Amino acid sequence: MSFPMKLSISRSLSKKIRNSGIYNICFVDYDPDIGSYLKFVLNKRSTLYRQIEKVPDFLADILLLAKDTKEIVLKDGRSLILIGLLTETPPRLILIETIRASRKDAFNILNNLLEVLKNLRKEEIEHNDFITALIHVFEG
Repeated sequence: MSFPMKLSISRSLSKKIRNSGIYNICFVDYDPDIGSYLKFVLNKRSTLYRQIEKVPDFLADILLLAKDTKEIVLKDGRSLILIGLLTETPPRLILIETIRASRKDAFNILNNLLEVLKNLRKEEIEHNDFITALIHVFEG
């Protein structure tokens, strides 16, 4: 299986995510053999995803910042990346790409998503687990 895997979600869920001002949701997982890697991505056309594809060290930079930083602004000046740590060891995190105007709502969504995934108490977050968490957060 090749990564990152694009999340397969319904059109209605996709619309709810976009309407909340979110352009992308990414899940960074950890494998002891290869280290941290982008496991799931919602939108492969977003600024964040293109930056990670273009500059592989960018993801490593985000991981270094993740312990102390909750958000970063990309060089385009519009895209705001919110960082949520699911587990510190191994480093697994959720990245949400949004804009400043949607910052507060996106942080609430990020925190709810982290809570749902933590409550799963699973070592391995699978594709369906992540989609179920998204449905829970956006559709109740």
